[in-house]
Amino acid sequence: MRCIIIQPYVAPYRYDFFRMLAGKIDLKVLYLWPTPGVDESEETLQQKLGACQVKRLTGGLTIKGYYAIRFQLKKEIESFNPDWVITHEYNTISLQVWLLQKLFYKKWRWGIWSSDNAMMAVACSGLRRRARDFFAGRCDELLLYSGSVKDEYQKILPFTKDKILICPNLQSTSRLREEADAALRNLPYPEELEQLAEKKIFLYVGRLAAEKNLPGMIRAFALAEVPDSVLVIVGEGHEKEKLIRTAYDCGVEKRIVFAGKKTGMELLRFYLAADLFLLVSKRETFGAVVNEALALGVPVVLSENTGAKELINQHNGCLVQPENVADISQKIATMAAGIERGDKSRLRPALIPDLLPRYVDEFIRVLSQKVNDK
Repeated sequence: MRCIIIQPYVAPYRYDFFRMLAGKIDLKVLYLWPTPGVDESEETLQQKLGACQVKRLTGGLTIKGYYAIRFQLKKEIESFNPDWVITHEYNTISLQVWLLQKLFYKKWRWGIWSSDNAMMAVACSGLRRRARDFFAGRCDELLLYSGSVKDEYQKILPFTKDKILICPNLQSTSRLREEADAALRNLPYPEELEQLAEKKIFLYVGRLAAEKNLPGMIRAFALAEVPDSVLVIVGEGHEKEKLIRTAYDCGVEKRIVFAGKKTGMELLRFYLAADLFLLVSKRETFGAVVNEALALGVPVVLSENTGAKELINQHNGCLVQPENVADISQKIATMAAGIERGDKSRLRPALIPDLLPRYVDEFIRVLSQKVNDK
């Protein structure tokens, strides 16, 4: 099978999926813009994605910084001769691909990979809802992050029943653990945490943005009053000054560490130092950091408004209502009470199996079958 996947940018959390998929089918990834905050050339991406072909589409129009038309798209599809073209979201690139399929290329199939979570699927309205309903009725397959999103789509759009494939934003547990083991052997304990080694470390990783509900997280941390605990916030963003003020207002400014942005093995070292991971976003399309934390043995307190909530069970974390500070606080306290301080110089057992190979195989099975049935 031959497949083109078109993305706005090549997010690092999709590297594993593309590498694994390219080891089993002929895959080409086309992207529109550089990855935000990542300095990577097309050549560097090609090296990281192995057998997967990678190309940036540059010539064309960009409207309002997001909606795009790419003039060379027709040529790229013609030269690769795919069985499937997968676009991202209900936008102008999907419109362009639909028109190309309708007018010129009847033989290949077209799918859309949506980043909706269940809450977003229900709340969708206005122009975006009209676009979603239009494209969902015309594409050959919808790729969604979770079963809960699938359930909502089938309620709202019953005609999608036979064309939904679950394809979450998962990374390879085995790859994460191999890199974490290398980080343990080659990197020292994070300098920012040297004085905190005997404390319970609660960790957040991500952008400092309004939708992440970080003031609520800080207030819940303060309310939980877990003895000998600190909250470590890894990331950058425009909300930082507001968060510092919130910490002072709650009287926990001395128990919060703003560590700045971390990447690669340095970031893995922070996960390995953590006792509990917090992600209490108002909304989150998936939450790749949840996969990372669980793979490295860190239990998670997670907002119920995330696509990754289906990774959580009674053994690896709990779900919270993001608008309810008391609920978050109580769950933090309960999870913290069950923390056993282990040897952080060694990898802890993973709290999630390596699910990625199963989803890659299902992607190939479903799409190959539909090619054969056409």
